[in-house]
Amino acid sequence: MDVITGFVTDVTGEKRGPSKHYRRFDVLTSTNERISGWVFSTMEIDQTYAGDILLKSANKNSAVCLHGKISSDAGGTRTIKISINNKFDKCINWSQVQIVRPDNVLTTAHIEDVLLSNTPSRLECVVIDENQEITFLQHDKQRRYKVYIIGDDSGTSPLLVYDELIDSLKISESFIFTQIKSKKIHGKMILTTSTNSTITQSTHVNNQKTTFYSTKNVLQTFFQKENPNILATPENLSEYYLVQGPWLLTISHFRHELIDIKKNQQ
Repeated sequence: MDVITGFVTDVTGEKRGPSKHYRRFDVLTSTNERISGWVFSTMEIDQTYAGDILLKSANKNSAVCLHGKISSDAGGTRTIKISINNKFDKCINWSQVQIVRPDNVLTTAHIEDVLLSNTPSRLECVVIDENQEITFLQHDKQRRYKVYIIGDDSGTSPLLVYDELIDSLKISESFIFTQIKSKKIHGKMILTTSTNSTITQSTHVNNQKTTFYSTKNVLQTFFQKENPNILATPENLSEYYLVQGPWLLTISHFRHELIDIKKNQQ
């Protein structure tokens, strides 16, 4: 049994698999290492001692001690998998050792930097558009994926999202994404979720009006960055995003964006 001590962040909602309930989360150690975490249970995790401590520690920013099995991928990123064996199992418990929480626990990268990085990153972005969901078979198991367009102040990018993470996303809302990687597809760099990715609703954007405004700003910011000598008029934006741009927005969604932009220019 491996043991680590650290601070729990980015806990996902509880999901039910074929035989067990599970949650994903990240652990930040005192040495500033981010470790991906999974916790499994045959009963509802929230009803167990360990599950209760997991959620309380994330809310209180308090250190915990986690007992599980640690593995490492080819890039050196570590993952801990924890099994709750009974309701009173203390595989997750308060730390008896006082450690200092690193200052940059919630370091958030920008899209333009993640596209050039080989390191899994944390993003906070607006979901601008989505494509059709695709199902496929892998090792005799049915899986699914969907391509979204996400954006922040640095630009936009397609994001490839797999399986149950798809259910977490909504158009024109802001989310925090963890363990996001860059990937080259058809000669173009895009972003993709990984096995250990989590997606949680951003607490900084809590209403439709604010989120919609953020989406509009992303469109204009990216256009002006790519076309510094061209005015960001509705006509120029339409031609760029629907004809020449890095993706094809759905026409109905983009028309709503243009209407809002035009109102602000009058």
